Amino acid sequence: MHFRSNHSVKEFINSRATGAMRQMRLIVYLVVSIMAIVGMPFHFVFNWIGYNDVVLHAFSFFSWAAIIIALGLYLKRKLTLEAAFLIAVTSFQLITSIRIVYISATTTPELITVNRDLILVNVVVSFVDFINTCLGMLRNGPTIVLGIFWTAMAMAFIICPEVVASQFVIMFGLGTFFLWIYSVAMRIFIYNMSHEADDYKKVEDSILDLLKMSKVEIASLVQLCLRPRAPTTWTRSLPDICRNRHGTTSLSSANI
Repeated sequence: MHFRSNHSVKEFINSRATGAMRQMRLIVYLVVSIMAIVGMPFHFVFNWIGYNDVVLHAFSFFSWAAIIIALGLYLKRKLTLEAAFLIAVTSFQLITSIRIVYISATTTPELITVNRDLILVNVVVSFVDFINTCLGMLRNGPTIVLGIFWTAMAMAFIICPEVVASQFVIMFGLGTFFLWIYSVAMRIFIYNMSHEADDYKKVEDSILDLLKMSKVEIASLVQLCLRPRAPTTWTRSLPDICRNRHGTTSLSSANI
């Protein structure tokens, strides 16, 4: 049962993404989607986390619905992996940012302490969303998410600086900035490595197709060539054997 499940997951990943970079992106996207779909109802349904507010519950529900819709369209092949992933993380960050501005706008003197904690929770959630975007290696994804986050934080600070200007918020804000620089550099580096690996795989496949041999047969032939032998033992050259692969004589029937 365990082997079958692993085989099914591997088949699904191979059918949906080609190349190491896109397969890693697919795995991150599926994990992020499942995490959001399972975790967010704890707020707007069970009210186990977060603040009990109708508007905040509505924001959470809209984020949850957007992630489900994007995942459904991707599974039906209506959206590409990159588009579905980008819609999920940007919609989540946009609604989280609206929530931050809303909390700042509804702050009263007696709610400063509570709303400061709520702002901090949403900043941590935004930080997690930003990390997931960086792990997905989405082109321009971290830049879009970071821009939405900083725009919301600037608006919230203008509205009510008392609930925004805490040392933890500043720490997370600076962390996202430096992580953004790192993610851009890593995406370019990994993209170049993946591109070179794909080119190498294409060249390898073309050589194997030209010789009409598998990698195992080529390895066996090389080992046979390197094996000590009598001078009269070797009667066929490598080109002769390759020609025999295209003709009637097989590698196993060569006079070696």
